[in-house]
Amino acid sequence: MPKRRTAFLILVLTTIYGLVYWHAWPQAPCSVSDSPGYLEVARDLADGRLDQLQERVPGFPLLLVWTRSHATPRRALFAVQLLLHAVATLALCALLYRLTASKPSVIALATVAVLPPSVSHAGYVMSETLAEFWLIASVCALTRGLLTGRWEWIVLGAVATGWSALVRPTYSALAIAFVAVLWVLARRLALPRQRFRAASLALLLASGVAVGGYAGFNLMRFGYFGTTPLLGFNLCTRTVRVVERLPDEHRQIRTILVQHRDSVLVRRSSDHTATMYVWEAIPELREKTGLSMSQLNRKLLRLNVKLIARGPMWYVAAVLESAAHYWMPSVPLLANFDSQLLQIVWAAVGFGLNLVFLAVVALALGSCVLGACVQGLSQTLRRAAPGETCVALGLAVTVVLYTFCISSVVEVGNPRYRAPTDLLALFASLLALNAWRRLRSNLPVQQVNGSHRC
Repeated sequence: MPKRRTAFLILVLTTIYGLVYWHAWPQAPCSVSDSPGYLEVARDLADGRLDQLQERVPGFPLLLVWTRSHATPRRALFAVQLLLHAVATLALCALLYRLTASKPSVIALATVAVLPPSVSHAGYVMSETLAEFWLIASVCALTRGLLTGRWEWIVLGAVATGWSALVRPTYSALAIAFVAVLWVLARRLALPRQRFRAASLALLLASGVAVGGYAGFNLMRFGYFGTTPLLGFNLCTRTVRVVERLPDEHRQIRTILVQHRDSVLVRRSSDHTATMYVWEAIPELREKTGLSMSQLNRKLLRLNVKLIARGPMWYVAAVLESAAHYWMPSVPLLANFDSQLLQIVWAAVGFGLNLVFLAVVALALGSCVLGACVQGLSQTLRRAAPGETCVALGLAVTVVLYTFCISSVVEVGNPRYRAPTDLLALFASLLALNAWRRLRSNLPVQQVNGSHRC
């Protein structure tokens, strides 16, 4: 199809997508429990400066300010998030087609991307859609830069990676994970190694400027070095079962934490796990200890490290429970249209896609191990998954698994945390399945007793 016709078709389909959801969700953007925190930062940023240490990083609040949604969320925020989701989807589809030349794979990715469960995150005052945009931008730009050798794409990918950490603190160390993967790929692939070195340097510099710069600003302005004073509170979700093990020298904090945990645990409206009890305990903790949020964060961080050291298996159990919970379907209320049947359908689709991704990752890792151990198989695997595919697959899988690990190790593994990476997981699955198809076509076929066997 000529490029002009393709561009026109994309424009028409994108317009239809926007109009459909614009009219389907007249109540968007909706606020949820975490929205007030972002709005508070946005109001602080409205005059162009931060006046106090904030719990949320400034990436998404800046979008709120830009769309004039810092006082009251406006429809402009919903429109921009719909556009960001569409642009990210188009970029990912373009990369997938370039690597596979498979129209069915591109159609499958685009179809899932425009279904209500994927789009509905744009209808909330939350950072999922913006984080998705920057993560996909980083994978697409880095892949193109590494394949073409054009430094501007490498720089763009590095900047996108660094900025994603200012949208979600989860991605503060994503650049380091990318560098580790690129180092492995550089040793295995025939692509010029100087490109990988340039990409690694750009990633570390961009991430250092973004994360280190904001952390340094907080240190100079508020006396706290970090992007968010929440790690100590987040680790409380990992030590729910062992709070009583705090030593007597911290009796006051221990008593407050135990009382709030027990209260939340038996409350009828709770999930009876009490994993989020610490957020209700914060006001009393600050009142009784006289500590600020940053000071209390440091205090709880030290205490939780002690608790984990005293009961490491309880910590491992909490992480494993969060890991299992993380892969459960995430279906926002907007996507259901008040229909329980739709909720079941979307949940089944999401669960199936997650199973496919996990199976693909297991098969891909197994194939790499076999390729390294079995003579001759590595060349067959390289023909099935050339360097271009390996780079894109490695970066996409890194984002998904990195998010999974951080969300399970220091947080509760809420399936919502997975939302920014769902399209990348599907992209990686389709890439790997296309590589597996090529691998099957490369396997020798022998005739045995009148039948064909690979």
